[in-house]
Amino acid sequence: MIFPADPPGDEMTDILSRLPIEDLMKFRSVCKSWSNFIRDPCFINMHMNQRSLYKESYLIGKDILDVTKNECCTLYSDETFAEHKKLEFPLCESTKSFEVFGCCNGVLFLLYPITPRSSSKMYFWNPATKMIKNLCRSPVQLPDVSNHLVFGFAYVPQLDEYKVVRILYHEERNLTDPPTLPPIVEIYSLKTNSWTKIEIELSYFITSHMAKAFLDGSAYWLARKANESDYDDFIVSFNMADHVFEEIPLPVSSSDDGALTGSLAVFCDSIYLFAHNSLEWWHMDDG
Repeated sequence: MIFPADPPGDEMTDILSRLPIEDLMKFRSVCKSWSNFIRDPCFINMHMNQRSLYKESYLIGKDILDVTKNECCTLYSDETFAEHKKLEFPLCESTKSFEVFGCCNGVLFLLYPITPRSSSKMYFWNPATKMIKNLCRSPVQLPDVSNHLVFGFAYVPQLDEYKVVRILYHEERNLTDPPTLPPIVEIYSLKTNSWTKIEIELSYFITSHMAKAFLDGSAYWLARKANESDYDDFIVSFNMADHVFEEIPLPVSSSDDGALTGSLAVFCDSIYLFAHNSLEWWHMDDG
């Protein structure tokens, strides 16, 4: 079969937008114009929108293997929990470990190697397209001493780009006292391949190392703030487009010490809070 050298027409574009990503990658070798077309952000968004209609989504878990083998991740069906595919990070050595800190639109954000911390590098990895992007180093280097590090990773629709937020506390996580020094907050932009430091003071500890939920370009964590006689548990959101933090009170039924042992998730454009072996639903209003 002979393919034209011109970009695909409307009918072929519609067909290509419905293909699984593994099959779509084969069409990049048809000709240069097709390869450029498939890499075009407009077509990528069209493809993501089409694939979302099929409601194909997976859970990802990091496997713990024998120390002589490379670590990998496994995709599981979010309906049946059946194993779908194993993903082996191509840069991983058997003696080193990586950690996944977020996943969005099939792109994973991870650190490798985990130790020593001063040597850790950050990567975007798309297992389907085989794309690996090594993020440029931040001007703020991580110390090897103990500290608390928090990450958030998300696709920002209004900016059509991927961003990472990194929050570096100067001490280990402390759930009963406020931070002794304001943490360092930095934003990475894929479009500019650069980091920007945000001048802001956070008087609370974000308790998890990575954001458990992303909704409409914002990351969400559970957090705790010490007050005069006790402490308050709440949710922190960070708008990846405007670079603004917001404190959100927990639902009344979950405003207790056990809430911080839970986690957050997104389903049907709502935030879900898992706490005390029970499921509590909380809808996030746009306003």
